[in-house]
Amino acid sequence: MTAAERIDKRYWLASIVAVCLPCLPLLDVNSNFAVDWPNQVWLANYVASFLVERHYFPGVIHTYNLIGMPYPVFYGYLFFPLMGVLSFFWNADLTVRFIAVALYALQFCLLFKLASKVMQEKLPAFCVATFVTWAIYPMTNLYNRGAIPEFFATGLLVCAAVIWFFALDAESGLRRFLLCNLFVILFVISAGSHPITALYGACFMAILVASTLLISRVKIRELILPILIPVILGMSTLLPWVMVTTKFTPQMALAASFKHVGYYPRSLDSLYARLMPFPLETKSYKHKLIDDRAKTPHLDTQINFPLLLLFIICIVATSKSGAINDRRVWAAVATFGVLVLLMIWSSTTKGTLDKLGHNFRTIQFAYRLVSYINFSLLFGTMLLFWRNDKKLELLKNTKILCSLLLLSFAGLSIKLFHAQQVMVPVATEFARTKPFTTSLLKMPDSFYGSDAYTLTNLFPELTPDRVAQSHNCPFEPSTETFGTVRPVASPIGVAQTNIQQFPWNHIFQKGGEVERLEHDHRIAVDMPKSVELHYEFVPDVAWAQARNVSLSVFFLWLIVTKLASFALITKAKG
Repeated sequence: MTAAERIDKRYWLASIVAVCLPCLPLLDVNSNFAVDWPNQVWLANYVASFLVERHYFPGVIHTYNLIGMPYPVFYGYLFFPLMGVLSFFWNADLTVRFIAVALYALQFCLLFKLASKVMQEKLPAFCVATFVTWAIYPMTNLYNRGAIPEFFATGLLVCAAVIWFFALDAESGLRRFLLCNLFVILFVISAGSHPITALYGACFMAILVASTLLISRVKIRELILPILIPVILGMSTLLPWVMVTTKFTPQMALAASFKHVGYYPRSLDSLYARLMPFPLETKSYKHKLIDDRAKTPHLDTQINFPLLLLFIICIVATSKSGAINDRRVWAAVATFGVLVLLMIWSSTTKGTLDKLGHNFRTIQFAYRLVSYINFSLLFGTMLLFWRNDKKLELLKNTKILCSLLLLSFAGLSIKLFHAQQVMVPVATEFARTKPFTTSLLKMPDSFYGSDAYTLTNLFPELTPDRVAQSHNCPFEPSTETFGTVRPVASPIGVAQTNIQQFPWNHIFQKGGEVERLEHDHRIAVDMPKSVELHYEFVPDVAWAQARNVSLSVFFLWLIVTKLASFALITKAKG
């Protein structure tokens, strides 16, 4: 074995360790994490069981508590169907753990490959990939918030951005087409997993694309054809989600929370919290929710501090050495540097994000900007070296790089301890049996967003005197045919149902549709006599057709991309 082969083997082993360490808490399959972990897994399990029983994807979620929740229409539009397919035979909890490890591995490998190419040194490339893999905030999303769709969306956003660099450097038209296709499909999955990432991620990806095109040697006309077909497929895939979001958001109950972005200036959104090198909590560094004894401890919101130090050190070293003479490169790097400063300021200064308008207020919490600060630090650093033929001596300085690596490892160790602290023991059935499927008809006690996608001011509202005279008329999901709702005999007079207010939730009797009234985010009906009532989900025809085409195109596109990528890798190895 040559010296080069021994070095490569060491980096392979070190890479495996770097990927496995942040995944250690996932090995305990009899525990879950934080508030939203069971909620997201429950939604994925519901979609999977619906797919098993009905062989297509649900438009709404039915539980004993609430009928007709339109979560699949608005939230995780692609994420939950994809999770449903992957969880066809077993509990989605296992799928979440498996694809979390896969995402960490994919992200690390892509970054290591890109950084090795642009830096021409393995140690700094390994450090960059490790800093991103051991970043604190993604682990906060995974373990301490249970924000699983956001974790996957932001991770895939990074992967898509890395593949964009490879696409620009592709040596053949076919390779460029396949890489552009991968770039688009990963971004589409990211956008279809988490609505907030769809908006903010698109903005930052657009800035990255514009910056790379500014300094790339590739002519724009060489990219038009390779990118055009994937973009058309991506637009077709996301079209139904865009249709309903633009149509219904103004009336959505969730939109009421967008009047002001949530800031915690004395804790989570202080400059101290944002620039903390370690995820250490002190008495003054406590989330308001922790003081209220909510189950969300260790909500760490600092940026990737080792990556920040590396970015600053590289800028200083480059400017002193004069290694970059191209003003366009400096303009691209400066763009991301300014973005970092602006985002740190706007995420720690109360009210700043409110001034960006309603659409950008959908971020809900200012600390979510940490994902995009880390994104800017990473690709600002990459742009310093991407088209720079004069490499810095700094990249050979093992003392600085190893010191930053130890700093990152210290933060990871503390965060893994935090994850251990919030693990909740559960008795989980992993096989998709009939009793397990039936148990999904009960909404988890921790599910706090059931009314998020209620639409208000749709139907005539009950007056207080009529509310006082109303009778409860709860519908129940069927235990025989999953995803259907049993009919119910109505009381005489005003009947308060447990059907969510949504224009596509209808109630029928034998003679036709019943007029819908609204009260307390639920549909009520006024019945002069007792009859049998039936619930049906009847979406707009245009949306239903677009959704069928969308999901069919998406999965076919995914399969073809997988086969083409495998063929490309096989050919490259050959």
